[in-house]
Amino acid sequence: MEMVLIDEKGGKIHALIRKELVYLFQNKLKEGEVYKLSNFDVVPVVGFYRTTLHPYKLIFRSNTKVQNFASSDIPILGFSFTDLAEVASYSVNYDYLIGNFDLKNLTNFVIFID
Repeated sequence: MEMVLIDEKGGKIHALIRKELVYLFQNKLKEGEVYKLSNFDVVPVVGFYRTTLHPYKLIFRSNTKVQNFASSDIPILGFSFTDLAEVASYSVNYDYLIGNFDLKNLTNFVIFID
């Protein structure tokens, strides 16, 4: 399970729950809710694509703690817009995900990372 998490400053980080651990978290995480997380790994991003500009990603462990957290400081949307001319200049091998989206079906996922 892969996701992008956002903090109260609008910072975004790629997060991963390995398939063998999804059963532990699938009913604890709800899109649009705010959580406090602890006991996770932070590792450098490697691979063929990046979901954020952050150089690290967060990986859930079997003992990662997920707590509901009441906060209105987390931004609802975490978009980072780039000028169309800049996007057009990217090569086929650009490392970050780009594309289009449907605002009518947009949902959000916010998590507070302590």
